[in-house]
Amino acid sequence: MNLVKATMVLGTSTRSGSVLSGDAPGRSRLDLNRQMLQTSDPQGIYITDSAGSPFGFTNDHGYEDIRDFLNIADGNVRSLGLCNVAIPDSSLSDMFHVPVPSDVTVLEVLERIPNVPAGCSSLNKSLGRDFAWVWMHEQKAQFESLMSGNASDASKAILKRFGRFHLVDGVRGTPTLWNKSELKKCEGQLSIIEKHPESVLARLRCEYTMSTRSGRRRYRGTLDGLISFDTRTRLWRDARFVASGMHFGDGIYTPNAPKGDYLLLSGFSVSRSKTGRIVPPEKVATDGNIREYKHPES
Repeated sequence: MNLVKATMVLGTSTRSGSVLSGDAPGRSRLDLNRQMLQTSDPQGIYITDSAGSPFGFTNDHGYEDIRDFLNIADGNVRSLGLCNVAIPDSSLSDMFHVPVPSDVTVLEVLERIPNVPAGCSSLNKSLGRDFAWVWMHEQKAQFESLMSGNASDASKAILKRFGRFHLVDGVRGTPTLWNKSELKKCEGQLSIIEKHPESVLARLRCEYTMSTRSGRRRYRGTLDGLISFDTRTRLWRDARFVASGMHFGDGIYTPNAPKGDYLLLSGFSVSRSKTGRIVPPEKVATDGNIREYKHPES
């Protein structure tokens, strides 16, 4: 269910003055009202009953924080009790405000910092996850240009989408995405490796450079991988890519990155899970701007 809509409908609305808090001994108050006023971001962990009664909220990651949050919420439930209400099917089926289009191939994207330097936050050992979309008309254009011997332009939107929205450090939490002006270099090439009557195997390679104006966050790396095309449908049968790059700097919501330049690995593979047909990419889920995601170069 759309969480923002649910909180408005079921009684935990920040507009009504109710508070979902994650008070913990010796720690500052984590209040959804304050978070919404500061960032308009409802991200976090909630504990409520079906009536929307607030028992706890936190947007922290650490083990101690989560443990204290769960203990306090458990105490609130025991002392206040639970209420039950009927939730309409229309709300239960309202998963995300932007549904996954039927004409995309979904890729699962994983991000990892290998060999985390000593002394870094333990969050740097986490695994970042996202989903990427590639439209079917883009795949067909890739195939046609590949077979005609001129595949340089057909992959531009796909590669810029990968660079701006997926070659990011989401290991410690919500990543800061690159805007159009921060994509300094995106030079890709698609070439045939093998040709068979029913399939064509191609290699996709791209060199990237991204940087903020101040240079306080930057990335330089290479994406390399394989695409298997179905010659009948001209669509991807399978695809796998790995991007290896040197990243520098913290994101807005992801402080405590390793000091200096550090290696960031990003893996892309065709999603076989049901989750990939429900959860949109971070860019789309965050601001609903499917147009910019689809046309990252415009």
